[in-house]
Amino acid sequence: MKLSEPTTKIVLKNVLFTTDFSPISQTALLFAESVARRYGSMLTVAHAISPVETRMVPPEGWGACQQAMDEAACERMNVLDQRLRTLPHQVVIEHGLVGDVIAELIEKTNADLLVMGTHGRSGVSRLLMGSVAEEIFRQAPCPVLTIGPRVSVQASHEAEFKEIIFATDLNPESLAAPYALSLAQEFQARLTLVHVVPRDAGPGAYSEYSVEAWTNDLRSLVPADAELWCRPECEVRFGVPADGILDVAAERHADLIVLGVHSTAGRVRAATHAIAATAHSVVSWAACPVLTVRERRAQEGAALSID
Repeated sequence: MKLSEPTTKIVLKNVLFTTDFSPISQTALLFAESVARRYGSMLTVAHAISPVETRMVPPEGWGACQQAMDEAACERMNVLDQRLRTLPHQVVIEHGLVGDVIAELIEKTNADLLVMGTHGRSGVSRLLMGSVAEEIFRQAPCPVLTIGPRVSVQASHEAEFKEIIFATDLNPESLAAPYALSLAQEFQARLTLVHVVPRDAGPGAYSEYSVEAWTNDLRSLVPADAELWCRPECEVRFGVPADGILDVAAERHADLIVLGVHSTAGRVRAATHAIAATAHSVVSWAACPVLTVRERRAQEGAALSID
């Protein structure tokens, strides 16, 4: 079960942060700054002006409305530009649908990490309107750090990760585990590895032997020479995966949850609108940021996913 070269430090040369200037985006920026400083990254701050924003404006007013939005966006981006003056960065304003703009910027900036805030729609509103954030983190070729509506930090302090939860289904081809290990090393954080056994697990799933085996598998994911300041802890829970992950995160006052996600290859609508999708539930309800690492596509080999 041991991962190949799990102690190799991840490289985050370029961090892309997208903002809609909402309070959630302001919180998300703290985390983007913190990660960029820790890893010596180039930070790109981007805002997308979507044509959807003028859909209720009469055609004769489009020009004036577009100009007003452009001017307002420039003013707000100038404020962010000044705030980030001590950090290598660039600010970008693009026009187009948010998902399309982000996809293009990930490629253009060679982003190693995308940071974004989300309002975390759930229930009926999610079915009707979908979740832009979920579509993005299921399709983005790079890991995505999502800051949901229940995350809060003191604006006067740098965001920190001191308690990290890594949720895994014990797939040996994990892509998410190296990020959990590297971030725990970089921030000198306590690390807890979590495996949640679903309710529909097969016979023997709830036996003492199985729990011991899963615990040993979790321990094997972290090599003896990992540069962690304390020994990782392991948790095996039973029930709904999202609930189990959120319970452990709440109990340990987690600052970050790391997990793998399925891509949307061949099943975009199904992935986006599955009400019980683990990743969406965790992002929507977590009181801390969630780092999602998308699985490889079929031709690239299997990878970790928990939902």
